[in-house]
Amino acid sequence: MSISTILSEPLRRPARRTCVRRFALLAVAASLALAGCDHQRPHDTSEPKLPGPTVTETPRYVPAPQTVWMHGVGIDVPAKWPRNELHCGRPFHTTVVVEPATAAFPLCLAIPPKHAHPNVAWLGAYLPPLRPGGVLGLVGVPAGGLAAMTRTTIDRVPAWTWEGHDPETDQPAVLVVVPSREIFVAVTSRNRSTRDSIVSSIRFVPKDPATRCATRTTAYDAAPRHPRLDRAIDVSGAVGVVACHYVAGWLESTATSMSAAKLRTLVHAIGSAPHVTSARAPEDTGCAGLDPGPPAYSDDGPVVLRFDFADGSSKYVVVRVVNCTRWQSYLYAGNVERRLTGSVLLALPPVLVQFPDPDSM
Repeated sequence: MSISTILSEPLRRPARRTCVRRFALLAVAASLALAGCDHQRPHDTSEPKLPGPTVTETPRYVPAPQTVWMHGVGIDVPAKWPRNELHCGRPFHTTVVVEPATAAFPLCLAIPPKHAHPNVAWLGAYLPPLRPGGVLGLVGVPAGGLAAMTRTTIDRVPAWTWEGHDPETDQPAVLVVVPSREIFVAVTSRNRSTRDSIVSSIRFVPKDPATRCATRTTAYDAAPRHPRLDRAIDVSGAVGVVACHYVAGWLESTATSMSAAKLRTLVHAIGSAPHVTSARAPEDTGCAGLDPGPPAYSDDGPVVLRFDFADGSSKYVVVRVVNCTRWQSYLYAGNVERRLTGSVLLALPPVLVQFPDPDSM
């Protein structure tokens, strides 16, 4: 080995070490770059985790509330509440009651079951003036009458409220009276949210949403001034009928559908109605109130029938029961007037609370 070779050995070895160090530094730098230069986390060699499937909960179906109307006043109650579930004038189960001012309940003795606490919403008309100490629905009016109640407004309409109890079950109750509509809302429930939600749903409309009948009118109280008696009332071809019953000018109740067979029966009965008469039925002998006078709550009031046809047209027929002169009861369409018969009464949609015996007509 030459001196030049010996002298060159120590010079080449450091060069190789430097190269190794540079290679190591480059490898470390590359690994840091791949790791995002994160000196705090170790390199993760596990398989990447895929996101799990997205789970969307199906919303629970909540049926829309049912709305009941009286005198153009509406309230919302749960859809499953049955209507007018009464026994001897009292509800023993959860129900919504719609009570015309002319409603009459059978006289009987019924004791509520023990621990019965039904939820009850009562929408009813009353005979003015309001009687202090009386009972509206299941809630007693305070002895001081409206003066003892709290005044408020609903849609800018004056109303009075009172919180009391059902005297039979001692359940909490709230009473709302709207004198301008001659209407009350009485809600009995142990659940305050139930009472509050029904009371907060009270609203007023000028026309009944289901029938488009005006909630207040006296336009149908009198017969035509110059009636035509030489023709029948023809509503043949009608595909549907809506009935609106008025008492003292207020829309009391409505019926919005009839089967095809019942509709044909009603159309035939109206078309077969005979001439009017001035004779008086024997059953009316000695009957008080021979002077018809203004419409009163004891009067059944007019039933306004709107017959709808396939071409979109409509025809109105008004049916009017005249107390104490039942043979002079009548129906008219425009200026055509005919006599009201028992067959027409029986064929009417079920809107009249009471009417004369059809066999006596």
